[in-house]
Amino acid sequence: MSVAEGAQMSAAKTKGQQRIRISPAGRVEGDLDFEVDIKDGRVTRAEARAVMFRGFEKILKGKDSWLGITMTPRICGICGIGHITSAVKLVDMASGNGIGGVDLPIQARIVRNIVGSTESHMSGIRHHWLLFGPDMVNEAYSGWSEYEKLKERMQPFTGTSYRAAVAWSKKVVEITAIFAGQQPHPASFVPGGVTSSPTLGDITKSLGILQDVREHFIEKHILHGKLEDYLAIRTWEDLQEWLGRGDHEDSDLGLFIRQALHFGWHTWGRGTGYFLGYPSYETEPGQFWYPGGLYSSAFMYNGTYEPVGDPLEFQQQIMEHHAHSFYQGEGPFHPSQGQTEPIADLQNPGDKYSFAKAPRFRGLAVEVGPFARLLTQGDPLIRDMEKKLGPSVFLRQFARIHEIMTGHVVIRDWIKSVHPKGPFYRETPRLVKDGMFFGWHEVHRGALAHWAEFKDNRIVNYQIIAPTTWNIGPRDALDQPGAVEQTVMDIPVEDPTNPVGLQHALRSYDLCLVCTVHAVQGGREVQRFTLGL
Repeated sequence: MSVAEGAQMSAAKTKGQQRIRISPAGRVEGDLDFEVDIKDGRVTRAEARAVMFRGFEKILKGKDSWLGITMTPRICGICGIGHITSAVKLVDMASGNGIGGVDLPIQARIVRNIVGSTESHMSGIRHHWLLFGPDMVNEAYSGWSEYEKLKERMQPFTGTSYRAAVAWSKKVVEITAIFAGQQPHPASFVPGGVTSSPTLGDITKSLGILQDVREHFIEKHILHGKLEDYLAIRTWEDLQEWLGRGDHEDSDLGLFIRQALHFGWHTWGRGTGYFLGYPSYETEPGQFWYPGGLYSSAFMYNGTYEPVGDPLEFQQQIMEHHAHSFYQGEGPFHPSQGQTEPIADLQNPGDKYSFAKAPRFRGLAVEVGPFARLLTQGDPLIRDMEKKLGPSVFLRQFARIHEIMTGHVVIRDWIKSVHPKGPFYRETPRLVKDGMFFGWHEVHRGALAHWAEFKDNRIVNYQIIAPTTWNIGPRDALDQPGAVEQTVMDIPVEDPTNPVGLQHALRSYDLCLVCTVHAVQGGREVQRFTLGL
């Protein structure tokens, strides 16, 4: 399969450089064009162009304070749980006292955690095998001795592991539906808790599904061995030793590691070296499975970790730039003061080239996603590998697979801790306080947050920064590239007609553009480009 399957790609030579345009860059949504200039086989400049406009912020202005809970999950059918979680936490905060907002019953927190984590679990499986995996069987690798084995497992639609990922990720999301009432777009999250009341039968059925996923996908396909043995791994050397035992080396994980190291994926795609996470999945008041924070690469910088501390102070350090975005206003703006007014003349935008804004944390372009989430969590294996190998396309994707295993046991423990008698809800006033409030969550693709200003129980302003906005945002006012734009700067491009390295780098971020953009720019012609299937 061509690395550019499903995309239009054009190339032009100017002043000794070659420009490549991949459109669309993602496999699921066609909302991102990616343009790079190449000279002597290396990228010299990159532009991530979000070509559609998301108008949810404008839709919500002036509406009832609770409407964001109903409306924002419709931004994306894949991350709908993340949006309803962020929106309901925002109203929780505005309905109670202090940053924690309404003091939720412990059972309500557990159900919210189960619903969100199973959706993320499903996304992790689907991303590697259905979105990143097809590039692994690109014809550029056809000379590798293990290429036929790769095709047997990873070939879209026919590969054994590809088909298993489709089937078992679907089973995972059944648990989401059991605890949320429906999936996608459940309406069971409300200020004060949840409306669902899981029965003993629901709990038993969910544990059975999870056990089947473990036995028939995680242990059979990913690991070729027991999950407990893998979870005992703490260092890069431990992982290599584990690969040498039993049949692990021939597992999907072993095959991915071998291919990545053989073709040098561990040496490029460094990115910015700064990683951001939000506190998510509250287990006790103020305690989170993912604590969030800011982590700087130990390989590239000093390896420091700064916890969130005071969330009010932490979120104040987020600003959005418009210098290269199709929006009015000079900026930068804190999201609570954010503006989402497109410029009047899109035909003559000047230096602006994207409908995505350029969020920055303390002025830094940061990366979000599973890799960032595990680094800020302090996962011992991911931190050790980052220190020794450095950020890369390989490690970014490895972290995504690793999180499937570490998350699986936590989901099991949460399901076991559900008590059918609840309580699952605490009565919450229908009126919210005036002021600015926020709610955030870690969806599979990374840090998601909603900000809203309320007055007289109405929305004065509503702003959203989705994970993909952090990653594919354009340059800022200082001309600092976004995370993905920086990531591709060290990618080798040997064949401009089949830039497989670029596609690996882009898809290691999981480019889910639905949350970032929505309405197509007028006059854009979408075509299909295929080198061969």
